[in-house]
Amino acid sequence: MNLKTFFEHFDTLAEAPNGIQRLRELILDMAVRGKLVPQDPEDKPASIILDKIQKKRLASRKRYLQPKSIDPLVCNGTLFDLPQLWEWCRVGDIANVCLGGTPSRQDPTYWNGSIPWVSSGEVANCVIYSTKEQITAQGLANSNAKVYPKGTVLIAIIGQGKTRGQSAILGIEACTNQNIVGLVFETDDIFPNYVWKWALSIYESSRSVGRGGAQPALNCQKIRDLFFPLPPLAEQKRIVVKVDELMALCDALEAAQQTRNTLRQKLRASALDGLMNAPSNTDLETAWAFVRDNWELMCDRPEDVEGLRKSILQMAVRGRLVPQNSKDEPASKLASRIEAESKRPIQKEKINNSEQLTQVIASKKFFSLPNNWLWVRCEEITTFVTSGSRGWAEHYSSRGSIFLRIGNLDYSSIEVDLTSLQFVDPPAGAEGLRTKIETDDLLVSITGDTGMIGLARPNLPKAYINQHIALVRLSKLVFSECISC
Repeated sequence: MNLKTFFEHFDTLAEAPNGIQRLRELILDMAVRGKLVPQDPEDKPASIILDKIQKKRLASRKRYLQPKSIDPLVCNGTLFDLPQLWEWCRVGDIANVCLGGTPSRQDPTYWNGSIPWVSSGEVANCVIYSTKEQITAQGLANSNAKVYPKGTVLIAIIGQGKTRGQSAILGIEACTNQNIVGLVFETDDIFPNYVWKWALSIYESSRSVGRGGAQPALNCQKIRDLFFPLPPLAEQKRIVVKVDELMALCDALEAAQQTRNTLRQKLRASALDGLMNAPSNTDLETAWAFVRDNWELMCDRPEDVEGLRKSILQMAVRGRLVPQNSKDEPASKLASRIEAESKRPIQKEKINNSEQLTQVIASKKFFSLPNNWLWVRCEEITTFVTSGSRGWAEHYSSRGSIFLRIGNLDYSSIEVDLTSLQFVDPPAGAEGLRTKIETDDLLVSITGDTGMIGLARPNLPKAYINQHIALVRLSKLVFSECISC
């Protein structure tokens, strides 16, 4: 992507899924590739900076330290093309890579002093102006800790979770623990903030360098050997200014997105509440029209649809999704027919107008039903309820009947998932044969991820269930698909 296209589509990129984070990564990547700001042919080339550092090291160390060579063949596919005045080098060519230390916790005179001490968890892609702990001059003298100047770039080399590879820059003088390396610069020709932007840009790749072992880690030598794209000093500063400007814009866009998301969530919640609690059919139609016509304003993520799905199901089981027809057979008569079919009396606790049962309903937080509906217990509309049995493993087979497990059910659908199947071939008389599934049976997960529902469709092959699933066989007078929802 060229610079013009990038800026023209900045806002559009930000609105993409996870767009702000990806935009920040793109900004840093373009910055260290020399694609974020234009080059100035009048700038002093980066090669002069490297020569200056090496001459300074030669003078101070009495012998010339040859920079580690960069073999183009070895680095093929790793290094990218740089602008004309830039140079590839290694981190060790531009900075002293130092390791910190931790004073003994057993000696109280080493702690609670005035020298800021940075722990790995504080190296969190930030500027450090203060620390949680401080050490004393005694603690400093009796440990490997060393005071780094302001502008030192820190990289965490060991740490749990996302810590390893994260970086920070010191806004104060401070020392660090031994799980952090400090990049200390020997010349003003290296702009610390540019080096920090580079460290931010290589977060993922630096973590891969530190993989391996019981506790994956980087180390000083691995950091020294990292390839570094060095621009002229003037361009280092221009890059930092532009990166900071664009990151501030990302922050503003993110804040605006969060504000919009909050308003969107409130609007969605209010609209769905109006849908659920509409006092009349006319109000219900109005509320539904508002949701239907404005859903794009209220929803911008797939998970937002879940709220609407739940509201629709709630309205369905409360008798608010479709109008009632006074000519329909009342549910009380349907219950009587089910009772006659099963030749068992329906419990007298089914909902009627008695004061006692009204109190029972209220205590269980039941909701009001339309006039021709009826509350009944599940057992009153079922003919058979059971769970699977154990001991199926000895009947596993490469062919035969399907053996359904919890993995074949899902919260988001009543369809049985047949993509991953186990087969069984039980002998005649096996105890588990009682769990043979029939068309329109409901399957309910009863352990682990409880409450998942599956509906046995007519095309389901011969199948059985394991002990983690319950089989619910409804009366033929009941519409199974409605109950399963």
